Amino acid sequence: MIAKNLISLFEDSFKKHWSSTALSNYEGESYTYGQVATEVARWHDFFASQGLQHGDKVALMAKDSAEWAIFFVAVITYGCVIVPVLQDFPPQDAMQIITHSEAKLLAINSNLWEAMTPEGVPFIATVLEVQTSHILYAKAGREAVEAELQATRAAFLEKYPQGFTPDDISYYHTPNEEMIVLNYTSGTTGFSKGVMLSANNFAGNLVFCLERNIIRAGETLLCFLPMAHVYSCMINLFLALVSGTHVVILGKVPSPKILGAAFRKVRPTVVISVPLVLEKIYQNVLQPVLKSRKVRLMLALPIVRNIVYRKIREQLTEGMGGAFRQVIVGGAALNPEVGEFLKRIGFPITVGYGMTECAPLISYV
Repeated sequence: MIAKNLISLFEDSFKKHWSSTALSNYEGESYTYGQVATEVARWHDFFASQGLQHGDKVALMAKDSAEWAIFFVAVITYGCVIVPVLQDFPPQDAMQIITHSEAKLLAINSNLWEAMTPEGVPFIATVLEVQTSHILYAKAGREAVEAELQATRAAFLEKYPQGFTPDDISYYHTPNEEMIVLNYTSGTTGFSKGVMLSANNFAGNLVFCLERNIIRAGETLLCFLPMAHVYSCMINLFLALVSGTHVVILGKVPSPKILGAAFRKVRPTVVISVPLVLEKIYQNVLQPVLKSRKVRLMLALPIVRNIVYRKIREQLTEGMGGAFRQVIVGGAALNPEVGEFLKRIGFPITVGYGMTECAPLISYV
């Protein structure tokens, strides 16, 4: 068992990096660590008003955003179990997952809720819009619960007339041996399988990464991978927020054009990616260049080869923002041909291996 309590890592980081920027929506609103902690505390008051207890399940199904991340942190620091559901799951599958998890509260985007029914999620008492914090459905009556939500917000202001401060942070320290995330994977047959991840699973990953300074305070990440996946969630949310890092959340499909523009604007210092992104760059951008007669002739000359490799490395680096010190790749196997080429040109890539059940890190080389 990891000695350091997982939730205490969030407490320590929020207090230490209070004035630093923590989360940003790409081309949208930003939150400092202090503002994140304040919003988390607001959610805690609402959870208490709804009678949520430690260990209760709370489902989260929405597009990636700073608000998604804040709600996620609010759930686990309250002592509940978060059930992240991919926003692109078919409504029927999503309702099956939410019901199977026995979640009592659902945070969702309104357009996704429109495709569902209260009867399809019988254990859910309250449904709220995660972006706007409005109540979409409640067994006790939507207007009544909306009034309760607004009442907790008003009471919060009275409780902290001088504003919420680092000294006000006080989270429930879920014991590391207890479950904190219930993550549904696609599995191999039938419906998605629920993977029960303990606080210790994540604490083990975090302690390993923190000891090696894989991500450092003040650095910037561009999150373009689904945060409901444990790989992205672990690095772009858990590790980033306990390290004092700034995460810019893309919040849209990372097409080559959109991703390229985001890289240039955000200029991340560490890139968290999947092999497919690098493989597409290699196949669509680099291979045509490497197959040209001129480049093939230059690569045949040892005295010129390294110059060509340096130029390719510089162009590839600039295409991904030009400011990163390493690219971390995981989530699937990297094509050996692509990996060998990137190694040959001296591109700073690190390949990780893992699985959901390990939250997810197994190896990092």
